[in-house]
Amino acid sequence: MVNIVYSVHGEGMGHAIRSGVVIAHLLRKGHKVLVTSFGRPLVYLQQKGFNTLSIEGFNIVYRSNKVDLFDTLVYGSLKLPQAARKNIRSFRGVLKSFNPSLVISDFEPFSEFVHKLYRIPVILINNLHIVKAGKIPVKHRNMLSFLAARITVSLFDCFYDYALITTFFYPKIRGKNIFLFPPLLRENILSAKPKRGKHLLVYQTSQSNDALHEVLRKIGIPSVVYGFGRNDTCGQVRYKRFDEEEFFTDLANCMAVVTNGGFTLITEAIHLKKPLLCFPVEQQFEQMLNAHYVENLGYGMSAPKTTESSLVRFLKKIDVFQKNLNTRPQEDNSRLFGFLDELIVQTGYR
Repeated sequence: MVNIVYSVHGEGMGHAIRSGVVIAHLLRKGHKVLVTSFGRPLVYLQQKGFNTLSIEGFNIVYRSNKVDLFDTLVYGSLKLPQAARKNIRSFRGVLKSFNPSLVISDFEPFSEFVHKLYRIPVILINNLHIVKAGKIPVKHRNMLSFLAARITVSLFDCFYDYALITTFFYPKIRGKNIFLFPPLLRENILSAKPKRGKHLLVYQTSQSNDALHEVLRKIGIPSVVYGFGRNDTCGQVRYKRFDEEEFFTDLANCMAVVTNGGFTLITEAIHLKKPLLCFPVEQQFEQMLNAHYVENLGYGMSAPKTTESSLVRFLKKIDVFQKNLNTRPQEDNSRLFGFLDELIVQTGYR
């Protein structure tokens, strides 16, 4: 049995959902786990019944479905001194009271820094590290976003012993102790029996994509929309506040998924054989990369702007995307879990 600090980034729900899967596995193995996070992921992980500690972190600033790089940088710079002081105090307290033998980080830099300072092994589990370690295609117009993403990942993920990258595409990798694994999936996704319904499942990372409302209204197809904090109906469009079980039901029974480029929903949709239309958030390179591979692998379409014509083109080709998805083999979490268990034996006992 090992005492493990599991630190989770608080921007978006994907980190929390993936981490919840791993934390549940670690607890089943008899380990003690202290979860540190902030924002909505902290609330989600608390609701799962995990032992948690609130820390400070950084958020991305969105405007009109686009990352505002300048405001994000300014916001982060202003918040850094206070966040650093609080988190260093918190993690020093954890060292004394919890005495961890291992840190697992899902893109949370403070835990990595403090615990490496005290020579505690750190394992990364996330999908974002592929931006730094992978040999990936970058279009000239996306170079600024790529450089910003790569610098961010390099700063957030610079103190580690092993990196376990979850992915649905497999580029060549540079660096030592970096390994690729299939996406981590929740148990209800793995055991689901999906059906092809008549509605679109729509999820947005940011509430700033105002064009989407009009596009869905004009297209006239039943749509269930998450991500806008609303709970009402407008014609054929049903807006819902996030509820994990309702969201899963709507996903498992939809015709197709319309989303930005978030990794977790894309990989769950691929596993459930749901065609994807991606409108990646501008200046968020990771989303653009995921959307690129969705299109490249034939699982759906990527479009730079939210337009009616893009949605019409997608719907016309939906059967082609469905056929491609049906040929993709399904994988579970066993490969990563088995590898992680071996790493804990190697690194986690002091």
